[in-house]
Amino acid sequence: MALSSSVLEWFKWASLASQRSRYHLKIAVALIAVIPLLSFCLLGLSLLTSMVNYSPMAHIAIAVTGLICGISGYSMLRQYPANIERMRHYLSRIASDDLPDEASLVHGEQDSSDIEHYLNVVIRGLHDKITRLDRELARSQDLLLTVESQSEEIVAAERQRVMIESLGAACHHLGQPATVLSIYLSRLQEMRPEVLGQDEFQACSSAVDSISEILKKLKRVSEYRTLPYITHTEGQGDAARLDAQIVDIEPAE
Repeated sequence: MALSSSVLEWFKWASLASQRSRYHLKIAVALIAVIPLLSFCLLGLSLLTSMVNYSPMAHIAIAVTGLICGISGYSMLRQYPANIERMRHYLSRIASDDLPDEASLVHGEQDSSDIEHYLNVVIRGLHDKITRLDRELARSQDLLLTVESQSEEIVAAERQRVMIESLGAACHHLGQPATVLSIYLSRLQEMRPEVLGQDEFQACSSAVDSISEILKKLKRVSEYRTLPYITHTEGQGDAARLDAQIVDIEPAE
């Protein structure tokens, strides 16, 4: 068991994918430049001089080896521009508030894997922060709606309290003069019965009865309701506007 673990660790260490980009770049440069150049030098020495003498099969093997190494080195170097383009794409999306779900890079060496891991950590952290901010914003909006609703209720209650107090004060102050008028009209009727036939007396009596009825309605008002009040603009004849509101004293249906 320990032997197999050691073998796996050795293979992991020897694997190019586990190495850093600097080591990876050295290997790629060797594959794309050094080894092909040595192969072409050997072919040149064999074909143009008598220092070395290789068979045609050896020439083919040397050329194929150099070509394969050059292609391998090129494929190793080609991943760096691809990863840079991907990172630029992910960073531009992050900067423009268009977060990707996750980042994916070409895994040619350990640095690419680490950069992908850190990018995904940043992206997940941003997603978590956005989710928390959305929840906090929703709670703030609910709290704002609650505060607005409670404020409206407080304003309505205060308005109703002021209205009831104002109506109570009006009933108190108007009730005494109305009572006095009613008493004097009754005495006038007793002392001079002939006034019953006069239109002025009947008008005054009806007005006092109307005041008494209005005061009774005012005393029964317990809910703040308004209705439009027609006003006439001075100097414009019969022109009327519904530009005022008065308390509705009629019982609610």
